[in-house]
Amino acid sequence: MKILVTGGAGFIGSAVVRHIINNTQDSVVNVDKLTYAETWNHLLMFLTLNAMFLNMRIFAMLLQWRGFLLSISRMQ
Repeated sequence: MKILVTGGAGFIGSAVVRHIINNTQDSVVNVDKLTYAETWNHLLMFLTLNAMFLNMRIFAMLLQWRGFLLSISRMQ
């Protein structure tokens, strides 16, 4: 299954992404706004595995998403 995660570069989101990658065969696409609270350091080790990390500007490309959506992003 493909899982689209929003807010996956933050503290909680990165833990969820790590859990999915380490414990399932699913592939992850992470879309994040990358504000001050988020950091790619949480996720750098997964860049070569079954995960893709995108900035919010690219999100428009995913409007035709067919898979599971997990939104962990915080509202501002």
